[in-house]
Amino acid sequence: MNIKYIHNNKLIFVIFLILIIALGFSLIVIKDFTHLFFPDAKREKQKRCFNNHEWSFFTDFFKLNDFAGINLYIDLLPKKCLNEFYQRLGNPVMVTTIPKIVKVQFIPKSSEFREQVNSKLGASLKFN
Repeated sequence: MNIKYIHNNKLIFVIFLILIIALGFSLIVIKDFTHLFFPDAKREKQKRCFNNHEWSFFTDFFKLNDFAGINLYIDLLPKKCLNEFYQRLGNPVMVTTIPKIVKVQFIPKSSEFREQVNSKLGASLKFN
């Protein structure tokens, strides 16, 4: 699931992961991101990291679509998962806090991924 914001004339890919479930928001499901939610028993946090297949879909969707970067809601992810995001996508350049909710880090899209943007192919991706 994602929400898009404008940043330097680009879209920022905002991953809510478990935030949407935890807060009970009802938003339009975009693409196959419901398959990437693994809520804990309290439905407050993501309980596990992505496996290789899930990372493959996520990475392809991120690099093929025209996003400026990704916002990670870091209080909702296991620490190990944060490290995987950093290893695969790069280090955050900004951090902010949504009061009483969560801390957010922004990781800009790498130049390597920007060179691979293909919105038509990105729109056609399906999680199998």
